[in-house]
Amino acid sequence: MLAAIPVIFIFLLLLAAASRSRARAKPRDPLSGGRALALRFIDLGNMTGKTANEIIAAVGAPSARSAVAGGILLQWQAPGYHMVLSFDADGTFRKITHESHQFTK
Repeated sequence: MLAAIPVIFIFLLLLAAASRSRARAKPRDPLSGGRALALRFIDLGNMTGKTANEIIAAVGAPSARSAVAGGILLQWQAPGYHMVLSFDADGTFRKITHESHQFTK
């Protein structure tokens, strides 16, 4: 019986340490993917004259592609961020059709 006491004591110490480390763990930012995507567009800079392939190489694959009269639309979406770009028939950037974000900080 006495031999079991140190084992139980060690178990309780480990359990207490584990619960303290969980309490200190920083919560994951649910918008981190959207922030990262937005930063890739910011790092890309002025898109005038760039091709769809150049933009995809810089920011990653689009979430959706749509054919429109005279060109295509490419969309990128991540939690808290949405970007839609318009390209002409040759794949050259035309304009930002839509951009939205829900970042508070």
